[in-house]
Amino acid sequence: MVIFRNADTTTVLRTGLTTSTVTHDYAAGDEILAIAFKANSFMPLMPGEMMRDRGVVLPTIGKDRFRLGSDVLEISTFDTVDGFVRKLVRNGNVEDNRVVASIVSGPAPFGARRPSR
Repeated sequence: MVIFRNADTTTVLRTGLTTSTVTHDYAAGDEILAIAFKANSFMPLMPGEMMRDRGVVLPTIGKDRFRLGSDVLEISTFDTVDGFVRKLVRNGNVEDNRVVASIVSGPAPFGARRPSR
């Protein structure tokens, strides 16, 4: 997720895996907060396969809230990002893929056995 703030607007962007460099124009005083999740994290409302190299602007409500599915969430700042991510997980907006987690961490995938040598 990326949150762009300038003097006039705040934009909340849900991004997927990017396979190339992304650039963004900005001016003095603009703020950009990028939140990256572990490889085994995903958002069920916007699966990674659909989001690769894409971004979706999420609807804002006033200056300090946005809609993600049926949830209305406060737009995070650098100071509140830890609580924001905890709330995403608690609300089920971000989930963990156990198979991917097991592959990333090294042991055999969940339910699979590594061959003997």
